[in-house]
Amino acid sequence: MNSSQANRFTGTRATLYVCFLLSGCAGLVYEVLWAKYLALYLGSTGLAHIIVLSTFMGGLAIGSQVWGRAADRTRTPLKLYVYLEFTIGAYALVFEPVFGLTRSLFLAIVNATQMTPGGLLGAVFAGARSGSRDSGSRERLSWPSY
Repeated sequence: MNSSQANRFTGTRATLYVCFLLSGCAGLVYEVLWAKYLALYLGSTGLAHIIVLSTFMGGLAIGSQVWGRAADRTRTPLKLYVYLEFTIGAYALVFEPVFGLTRSLFLAIVNATQMTPGGLLGAVFAGARSGSRDSGSRERLSWPSY
């Protein structure tokens, strides 16, 4: 490798480091933005930050594992990096409309996940009430009053 190739390689590497640094900063901005949006629907910023942080870290781990293999196999890893960065930017542009559309789906999922155990707990009360009668008795017990 001659000196002009070495200088070009060093310049490319420096540009890559700057792009990677800016990408990390953008990732932190996305994380805060997602937490703020989620806090609007959950009503708790602490819970929103916990959810965003855990899913963000999980996504980093899964993405690193899956795409790390793809980056090792590709002949042009920098081109893959550029495509991935472009995809992240495109997602950031459509995040708000997509989040608005999925709000009703999100609320339906939350309601379903709350209604299922709530319904089962209601069934437990009914079963406990029925089980507290004598086996030969036909009398109905009333709900306990508080």
